[in-house]
Amino acid sequence: MSAGRNERKAGCKSRLANLCTVLHVGAVSGKAQRFLIMNILAISYYLPPYDSPQSFQIGRLLYHLSPRFRAHVVTADDAYCLKNNDNLYPDLFDKFEDGMRLDNTGMTRLAGMRLPGYYSRWHLKAYWNITRSWRGRKFDRILTFAEPMISHVLGLWLKKKYKCPWIAFFSDPWVDNPFKRLSRFKRTLNEYCEKKVMEQVDMAVFTCPEALQFYVRKYPFLQSKATFIEHAFDESLYEDVVAKNPDEIVIRHIGALYGERDPSLFLEAIQKELRSREASGIRVTFETIGFVEEDIEKKIARILTDACSTLKVVMRKTVSYRESLRLMKQADLLVAVDMQHEDNIFLMSKLIDYLGAGRPVLAIAPKSGATIRIMRKVGGWVIAPHDIESMKKCVKEILDSALDGTLVSCRPSANEVHEYSITKQIGKLEQIIEKEYAPLQNLKAVVNRAL
Repeated sequence: MSAGRNERKAGCKSRLANLCTVLHVGAVSGKAQRFLIMNILAISYYLPPYDSPQSFQIGRLLYHLSPRFRAHVVTADDAYCLKNNDNLYPDLFDKFEDGMRLDNTGMTRLAGMRLPGYYSRWHLKAYWNITRSWRGRKFDRILTFAEPMISHVLGLWLKKKYKCPWIAFFSDPWVDNPFKRLSRFKRTLNEYCEKKVMEQVDMAVFTCPEALQFYVRKYPFLQSKATFIEHAFDESLYEDVVAKNPDEIVIRHIGALYGERDPSLFLEAIQKELRSREASGIRVTFETIGFVEEDIEKKIARILTDACSTLKVVMRKTVSYRESLRLMKQADLLVAVDMQHEDNIFLMSKLIDYLGAGRPVLAIAPKSGATIRIMRKVGGWVIAPHDIESMKKCVKEILDSALDGTLVSCRPSANEVHEYSITKQIGKLEQIIEKEYAPLQNLKAVVNRAL
């Protein structure tokens, strides 16, 4: 009986192996695709429960991956620089086939020696633990997420070790990040590593087409092996709206305000418009939630010295991610202030969270970039940072809409917004993972393990 079963199993394997000679991972679709099981090795320094936008976005993608992607996940345990937020995907690690959190607290305290990105010695520790704890494991895909960019240096080593396709995800620019100030030596080292990664990676994934186009111009050979997945919101995380005072308009900005991310001109336009219609009885509360740079705080304070009685400004400290989503849902208008560079290649994850909240959105953004492209697509107000006349006109439209009860109808188009939901974006990620990168025999190994 045992011999007969073995013969039948061997025959089944043989037939499936023959099928693999005409099929490959990139071509399998529909019902056949759902039976493929793939072992994924994923590296991300930031993952929930740590409280950072990077953690939320990467955790969301990995959380919603189909179970047929058996994820083996490596992340950091860093009590020094990462704040806990335990109410976001508390069962995240239950979704994975296996996982490890590697302590890096001591190194971030020291932070003396820095290779590309941050926390240079963590990747050595990660490589050592991966190659020993999962010594006999075979992986079909390697996924590395950055920041920090050191994750991609680790990806270089892991690709050489496991000889399987490697997909690298970039949330920010590397060498060309305007927020990084690099010495000549560090810049040279980063440039070398960036180019090496771009040459060796099987697929580079950026957060928006603007970033993709920037890197294709810089490295033309990326044209055939680069794509983008924009940030996504998770509709299941938003709570129902609680009724509020209908005579008060609540305008909220959620997130840090610093440098060129300055809403003071917009606030000044609100004050002037309110002063011209004090008799209408309309009241506005403008709230900032999160860190506010001292210079911006002083500008707001100067505006308030001459504030009209119908304007109230509240500056609140940073709240948890789930709480920020609740506050988004309860606002009458959400304000996003983008970086003021004309060549801006960043996509604000906060803007996508705003879309998920289903509230009207106003963006203060330059005339090119991801923010204005998305706002034109979904609908909402967009004004240039120093266009005073447009701000006045926009504020007048907002207050008029609030008075006649039509402000809520100015929210973004639900059909267009759905394109940024995790249910849509996760399909794009799975297609990238399943794409054909490796030789044909890689699929044979996948099918053999499925038997």
